[in-house]
Amino acid sequence: MEDPDEKSIITYVVSFYHYFSKMKALAVEGKRIGKVLDQAMEIEAIIERYEALAAELLAWIQHTITIISNQKFANSLTGVQQQLQAFTAFCTLEKPIKFQEKGNLEVLLFTIQSKLRANNHKLYVPSEGKSISDINKVLVGWGLPLHPGGPREGLGTPLSSLVSHPAGLDLPGEGRA
Repeated sequence: MEDPDEKSIITYVVSFYHYFSKMKALAVEGKRIGKVLDQAMEIEAIIERYEALAAELLAWIQHTITIISNQKFANSLTGVQQQLQAFTAFCTLEKPIKFQEKGNLEVLLFTIQSKLRANNHKLYVPSEGKSISDINKVLVGWGLPLHPGGPREGLGTPLSSLVSHPAGLDLPGEGRA
């Protein structure tokens, strides 16, 4: 057609309008689906991070319990004092960091649950033995307090009592008969 009439032009314009408005609607739908997938992937990444950190913390707890349980007490005052210093360093340096990691785990779990609730998804249940209550049970089972500044009972008591009441130890200047 060399000279299209007015009706033909309007038909072409309307068809272009419908075509491009459908493309815009598809783009909006695509963005919505992308947003949902991004949120799901973000939650999945946080879950994987939680699982890894929980496994790492539980491995540290088991390793530490093994070391402390197999601890042989020295039979001299200086040896026991050195062991007490090492235990005190553990309680003031290493243990608070791990309790902070436990707190970070609680925050991660809360974040996961909040995001799932906000999206009307089923709540996340940590794998067997990796929940906060499972970690707390391991700590309490070995006499460790649930907070870093708690009483030093349980595993620290025998060493502390030996230093304060050194009966039966080889004291400097004394020989065993």
